[in-house]
Amino acid sequence: MGSLRATSTQAGLIGLNDEASTAEDLTERESSTQRVELCHIAELRESRAQGFDPFREGQASLFVVKKDTSLYAYRDRCPHYGTTPLPWKKNEYLDKAGDVIVCAAHGARFDITTGICISGPCLGQSLSAIALHVRRDGQLVADVHT
Repeated sequence: MGSLRATSTQAGLIGLNDEASTAEDLTERESSTQRVELCHIAELRESRAQGFDPFREGQASLFVVKKDTSLYAYRDRCPHYGTTPLPWKKNEYLDKAGDVIVCAAHGARFDITTGICISGPCLGQSLSAIALHVRRDGQLVADVHT
C-alpha cells in the first residue's frame, strides 16, 4: 500500500504519507475551495472509478479513478457541454477495459492520467482536475472548488 499515489494533472503529486493541511493552512486558501473527505483508499478498486457527492446534492459532482496505483480526480462534467454528467449509470465512468474515461452522452473519450479528450466532440479539451491528498490514516480528501 505504500506505493499508492494521489495525483492531479494540475495540482501535482501528493504522497501517501503526506498529512492533510491544518485548519490554519485552509484559511490561507481561496474561500471558494473546500477540503472534503471522500473515502478510505482501501475502498477504491484498481482500474475502476467511483463518484462522490461531497455536498449531498443528490448526484456525484466529482469522481476518482484508481489506475496503476495512482489516483486521479475530476469534476463530473463533460467539457463539451458543461452541465452533462459523464457516466451512463452510477460509477460507470470508464470504458469496459478500464482504459479511458467516457462521456456516455457525447461519446467523448478522455485520457485517465491527463483528463484530455482524445476523441469525440471536445477533442483537445480537458476535464477539470481536482487536487487529492491521502492522510496518514489512509483517508482520501479532495480540494473542491465551490
